[in-house]
Amino acid sequence: MGFRAFNYGANVVAYDYKGHKMAMTCAWAMQVDYQELCLCLGSQSDTGNHLKVGDRVGVSALSHGQEKIALQFGEGHSLEGDKFHEVQYENDHGVLTILGAKVRMKCTVENILDHNGDHLVFLRVDSYDVDPNKGFLSYDEVA
Repeated sequence: MGFRAFNYGANVVAYDYKGHKMAMTCAWAMQVDYQELCLCLGSQSDTGNHLKVGDRVGVSALSHGQEKIALQFGEGHSLEGDKFHEVQYENDHGVLTILGAKVRMKCTVENILDHNGDHLVFLRVDSYDVDPNKGFLSYDEVA
């Protein structure tokens, strides 16, 4: 295991792409301003490879008890099957968020940079819901 400088969360990035639900679990996410996020999505990711500037996406910071969801969205590729099987979610015009998450954000892709072949995706948070009664799921609880 490599160097771990921070406690990472388990976050689901999800959106509709031409009628197909794209989603993945992302540990490499951070808030860089009050309404801006940065996520690192791997080059092998269907979810990252189909994003474009201007797209709208959901980001769900999962809560304690959602370990199974984190694992389910972390396995395989979105174009190979339905990662949403038995998962409760909201679809707001193609912006997909996971019900029961600590924070559910609706975002717009503002920029995508190449980082050694991976995608650094900058998102503007357009709106969000926070459940003050839930705690954040740590990626360490899942891995």
